[in-house]
Amino acid sequence: MPLTQTEAQDALQAIAQSDALSRRLAGYAQVGAQLILWGVLWMAGFGLEYVEPAWVNVIWPVIGVGGSIASFVLARQGGGESDWRIGAGVWILVFLAIALLCVLGPPSPAQIAATNGLIIAAAYMIAGLGLGARLVAIGAILAVATLLGFYLLGPYFILWMGLAAGGSLILGGLWLKKV
Repeated sequence: MPLTQTEAQDALQAIAQSDALSRRLAGYAQVGAQLILWGVLWMAGFGLEYVEPAWVNVIWPVIGVGGSIASFVLARQGGGESDWRIGAGVWILVFLAIALLCVLGPPSPAQIAATNGLIIAAAYMIAGLGLGARLVAIGAILAVATLLGFYLLGPYFILWMGLAAGGSLILGGLWLKKV
């Protein structure tokens, strides 16, 4: 018995919806791995900064370069597509962070950490507009954790960023990979 035109259209629509869901879940898995990586790096970086604040200008460049290389390798191993716009977006955010910190005067380590945390949180929320609401939620949690720690924890803020912000990235990454 042949399909009617309506049944064929319904079947094609169901296939398209299934394909879109599969793509979203695959994207979540790839982003989840990146979040876990950067959560671990944030924990290590902020932990080292808290213990040895004089080394901050060595710690973060090493983590930034090493983490960027690890992210690239992880994306390639996970079958991630190379898109120049992602790299360009990252460099735009790096420029924004540096420009804000220069314009706002000589920042404290806490101001640097908060600025970078909020920019990263915004990036996840913006990415979530296209990839799915879970990324918006992870970015919002990171932003709230950054602001709460900045205003409430004073000298423990750097340690908080390692534990809370790094931890929120790790937990968010595990949440995305679980889907």
